Amino acid sequence: MIKFFRRIRRRLLSENKFSKYLLYAIGEIFLVVIGIMIALQANNWNEKRKLNNTIETLIDKVENDVIADIKDVNSEISFNEERELMMQRILKKEVTKDDYRQFKYYEILFNYSDFNPNTENLDKLLVLEEAVKPKYLPIIKAIKSLKGRKQYKDLAWNDLQKAFTNNIDYYSLSDKDLIFKRDSSSIEKTINFYLTDSNYINRVNNYSIKNHNVLFEERIARARLINILVQIKQVKHQFNKNELLSLLTTLNLNHYKEVACNSTAKDYLNLKGTRQRLLIFNTSKDNLSVKVTDKYDNKLDEFKLKPGVTEKHETWRGGLLNGGDYSKVISVYNDNNCIAKFTEELNGYIIIDNTIVND
Repeated sequence: MIKFFRRIRRRLLSENKFSKYLLYAIGEIFLVVIGIMIALQANNWNEKRKLNNTIETLIDKVENDVIADIKDVNSEISFNEERELMMQRILKKEVTKDDYRQFKYYEILFNYSDFNPNTENLDKLLVLEEAVKPKYLPIIKAIKSLKGRKQYKDLAWNDLQKAFTNNIDYYSLSDKDLIFKRDSSSIEKTINFYLTDSNYINRVNNYSIKNHNVLFEERIARARLINILVQIKQVKHQFNKNELLSLLTTLNLNHYKEVACNSTAKDYLNLKGTRQRLLIFNTSKDNLSVKVTDKYDNKLDEFKLKPGVTEKHETWRGGLLNGGDYSKVISVYNDNNCIAKFTEELNGYIIIDNTIVND
């Protein structure tokens, strides 16, 4: 091809056809420029294709990480929920000597557990945010929501760790170091000490508060992990409501129980709730309104829910009103008409889809 163009140039010059040669030269330059542009475009397309493949792979890895993290945080929440109940029993003086002979009560001030999500692939995906396809932006938003809570989670965790260290130092450096001994005589003396010492009760109370704050942050982390997973399943895999329900059930998560719109406080007085995040997915195409009450019909919160939007609300005021009972009743409205009503379930969430809206 190069020889062909060279022959044309020589012929035009030998025939003194300078004007035609000039036009030819310009045309040849134009062809070279076009060739370079095509090559660059092809290279850019190839690089973009590689980048898109990298993003798709990262989303798959994030999905697997999030599923593993939800399982892990479920275990941590169960562990800390049990500890919280144990400490409440101690504070209410419901614990007996036989209870203390179980080492889970005996060592209540000297153990703890924490949860940290796997953020390696999350961070890699955030670095590529500007290259992410618009349809994946809800996933990016959900990831940022999880990471944005880290400072509060770390603060709660550090407070619990400090309380743990303080308890260790207090009992190991004092005449109460018999707590760490395992002979039968020391155990009996320790149990009697636990049942009568006011300083120990104060430490249990302090540790209970710190544990409760860690537990709350773990519940928030779980809600945000669920949000990431649901966004991935909806956007990347086009999961419908039933597929989402099936997946989340395998992760020991529970959809809130649907009740009649005309139900009232007398219908769910036995409802119990915990201080957990209210997580609602609006997968319908409608703008909805949500009203949150406690089981006595006292209003706790009210907000709008746009199509395709996830809302994460903490209705902590319920606990203050009802002596620590955070139970919630959720009413969903479309054009001021109640279309669904739900009562809280432990480890719960709500998915609103068009099958509900159109009923």
